[in-house]
Amino acid sequence: MRQNAFVFIIFFLALVSACSKNTVYRSEIEKWRVDHETDLKKEDGWLTVAGLFWLKDGINTVGQGSDFDISLTDNFKHGKFGEIDFHDGKATLKVEPGVEATVDGKPVSSVELASDDPGPATKVKTGSQTFYLIKREDRYGIRLKDSESPTRKNFAGEHWFPVDEKYRVTASFEPLGTPEDIDIPNVLGGIFKMKSP
Repeated sequence: MRQNAFVFIIFFLALVSACSKNTVYRSEIEKWRVDHETDLKKEDGWLTVAGLFWLKDGINTVGQGSDFDISLTDNFKHGKFGEIDFHDGKATLKVEPGVEATVDGKPVSSVELASDDPGPATKVKTGSQTFYLIKREDRYGIRLKDSESPTRKNFAGEHWFPVDEKYRVTASFEPLGTPEDIDIPNVLGGIFKMKSP
């Protein structure tokens, strides 16, 4: 009788421990999912991305519609916004008279755009839209975001598979003696050089 009680207690404690670990694992995954969706929905999160426009050498026009090199969304109502003069990695924005544009909350009519590499990028805001210069390898472009993007406004959350601890991988990290350069392909068709530890 005593032996049966002892076996039952051991089994019960093992079951409680397993359930506790599974609850901790589940809550970690669920927290990550909530944080991920919160980041997506931020005013400058990925759901606000409205365009990427590679700059050509010389004058790049900015405005609402396909007639412009950099096409703002329909939330910009003034036609032409301005021009970006681009030469040798240097981009200077000139805003059209009567168009409201700010950098760091201050009105601008002309500004040299610093890129996100090495950063921080100069962020130009007009209404619900923000754009800034990005550098990817030897190319420069304008990343456009709109906080009133339909994708952001209509986002109903992601669809997830149920949390299952069977997919958890336990491993140990063994760093290289010296980090090595590796090539990482990106969605833009380019290659990033990164240090692998």
